[in-house]
Amino acid sequence: MTEHLWEAFTGIGTLTLAVATFWMIINDRAKEKRQYTPLITFDFYDIASHENIGAPGFRNIASTSPHPTLLINGAIRNISETSAVDCKLDIFYYNAPGSGVPPVNEIHAINLHSGLGSGEHVEVQKAITINDLNTQGSKYFSVGISGLFSASVPFGSEYPFEIVFSFKNAFGDPFFTVYAMKMDGLPGKAKPITTFKGSFSGTYSKNSRRFSNTATSPEIQRLAV
Repeated sequence: MTEHLWEAFTGIGTLTLAVATFWMIINDRAKEKRQYTPLITFDFYDIASHENIGAPGFRNIASTSPHPTLLINGAIRNISETSAVDCKLDIFYYNAPGSGVPPVNEIHAINLHSGLGSGEHVEVQKAITINDLNTQGSKYFSVGISGLFSASVPFGSEYPFEIVFSFKNAFGDPFFTVYAMKMDGLPGKAKPITTFKGSFSGTYSKNSRRFSNTATSPEIQRLAV
């Protein structure tokens, strides 16, 4: 009887040790992932008052000649435990959301900052002009700058484009954060605001469907809270 009890206790001890080791490995992997997973967010706000249309910090300055200017104002923040390098801005315009047609990416790879350490933030005031647009070989702009704001958007709906901040960790692995512009506020007093859609590992795909808030990586969503 004593021998059988000893074997049972030994088996339970071995199983407990195995479970503890398994969870230790899981926790170590999660910690390692956090150490090398950067997360960039952007605080959109106006540095000065402008006559324009658009959301605060994301303005179409229509009075500039001969073409309008897109003015990005705010602060870019690294809220992760690791550095984020090669921070760039893209805007993907969807002519027909849900149709599977690749979005237009004429505002492409605009350099914002070379790199931010953990917890760092930098003020950004970036004017994007017609000279910054990439028509990808075409003689004409498909959307340009004013085209971003030309859509008639109902209350509670998003404009047909996504604002994508791309960046990398120290090993060159890609990540990106997505924002949208939405009509919000009280009925009859709706105004556009920018909204956080999520942060993801990998590269934004032109052929993917538009992201939703529920698509945020659980690990990155935890960091963003």
